[in-house]
Amino acid sequence: MFNKVLILIGLVTIIFGFTANAAYPDSYIPYDKYLDITSPRTYDIYFPYGNQIITKDLDNISVSANVSSDALELDIASVKDYYLTDELVAANSNFPKTKILDCSLIPKYKDDGLQKNLALKGIKVQENLLTKSGITKYGPQSQVEVSGLKAGVTGCIGMTFKVNSVIAKGGDIVEVTFNQNVNYSRSFDEVQRPGLSTVSFIITDNKSKCDNAKGEVFIKDKCRPKCEINQTYSATTGDCELRKKICTTEEETINGNCFQKCQETYVRDNTGLCKNPLDKTSIDNNPELAKPNLLPYLLFTAFIIGLTIIILFVINRKNNHK
Repeated sequence: MFNKVLILIGLVTIIFGFTANAAYPDSYIPYDKYLDITSPRTYDIYFPYGNQIITKDLDNISVSANVSSDALELDIASVKDYYLTDELVAANSNFPKTKILDCSLIPKYKDDGLQKNLALKGIKVQENLLTKSGITKYGPQSQVEVSGLKAGVTGCIGMTFKVNSVIAKGGDIVEVTFNQNVNYSRSFDEVQRPGLSTVSFIITDNKSKCDNAKGEVFIKDKCRPKCEINQTYSATTGDCELRKKICTTEEETINGNCFQKCQETYVRDNTGLCKNPLDKTSIDNNPELAKPNLLPYLLFTAFIIGLTIIILFVINRKNNHK
């Protein structure tokens, strides 16, 4: 039993180490309303980019957005890059002094009435970087494909979509996936590398086909039960599924986590980070982690082992007195 406890502690420590060094996870969010084929209205979404806790400048930054089906069309003229500058914050007291932009507040920030003609206008993304199905490549806060970002900078890419009533049909699921690290910039620390952000839309023809009392939803030609809280409808099969991160061709799987592949000639060490084998003190993307502080883990492990020994001693003593 004692050996099993030690093995379990070891496995937990190793798994925690890899998890702590993994990149930010992907996000998958169902849109909060169905898209009606019979309605001419449009739908806005805002994807965040940047990270306020990053303390160094980033280079080779480019974002993209991809729509999974022609059933949903991007309004090319609507795509804008929203971010706060010192001048904007000084002019409008409603904008946060930190310049950290909450994308959910953009409808409020860009409203001329609410902002008394000091609304956040955003920079229009050049149309040569856009198609009906998304953003090919765009360097945030620029008018070119690739740019840099200052430390701690954040912003939001706003897009407007409409249903293509000729192609779309009730029960379709369309996904819009945003990638804020298309170029796999190596200026990100591995622990701060951004994941993909996906918003899924369910299209309806506004005809009642399912039992609403049971919470059924018409997805891909059939009525389906409402998914559990931690599940979403699969855009491929229509079934409820638990979303899992799928590593890209630029990543590799380490204990179930996606890690950006090491640079050529670099090797991955037992902490999960890339290391130059010729430089004992240099770890790719994060030299500060070359000598991790293991004291908290050792103390915790020693506590668990000590507690286990005491428990086993008490059990054995009781058994001997029977």
